[in-house]
Amino acid sequence: MLWVGSDVRHVSRLAFFILVSACVGCGHSSYTVSPGHLAERWILNERDVRSHPDSLDAVSVEVGKRKVDVSLERDYEAIHRKWSCKSDPQDLSFATLWSQEVLVAALESNYALSTLSKRRALRIYSERLKKYYNAIRVDFFGFHRTAPAGPGFDIELRIDGNAYEPVKQNSGPPQSAWLAGGREETYYQSSFYFPRSVDGEDVLEGARSVKLLIASSELCVWRWGDTPQGH
Repeated sequence: MLWVGSDVRHVSRLAFFILVSACVGCGHSSYTVSPGHLAERWILNERDVRSHPDSLDAVSVEVGKRKVDVSLERDYEAIHRKWSCKSDPQDLSFATLWSQEVLVAALESNYALSTLSKRRALRIYSERLKKYYNAIRVDFFGFHRTAPAGPGFDIELRIDGNAYEPVKQNSGPPQSAWLAGGREETYYQSSFYFPRSVDGEDVLEGARSVKLLIASSELCVWRWGDTPQGH
């Protein structure tokens, strides 16, 4: 049994809250994300991906008789980068839109779903998936000793011309990331949660793009080519 966007969508729709698993200053593996490494990558401010955020192109979740097998076609950091963009490719600061691919990769990183019993793996996956369908999460990683983009900042998500303000936001303390050459840089991580449903309508239903604005300036744009099966 293969769970894809439209199948898992029916599990339910409540906001998800799971932190990015970031390994700072340690060895890179298929299941870690280094904000410092991502910050130094060349990432454009307009991110074009093949499929809707609810789709599973780079990951698969297969439910067997005893286990739930999770496969990543790309490592966690590559999936994270796929859904990240910058206002300036040469800047270090970047933002990540939490797609269902990022969610599944994060769950495998944090919980190693493939090693758990089928019952426990499905429970964890279902709980996070329920939360995913109630809120659109965007993480912002601010470098260069900038103040965190948290409460009091003008944050806005635009979806096909409609503007939405975050219903919840979290800003963490300053953290350290190691860059090339052993250089240490301070960054702040802020997480913004925007409404997934407005007046009973899914705001991502049929949408083709998402724009993130901070202080009225367009920071990032995500575009995709199609919608999950069943939409």
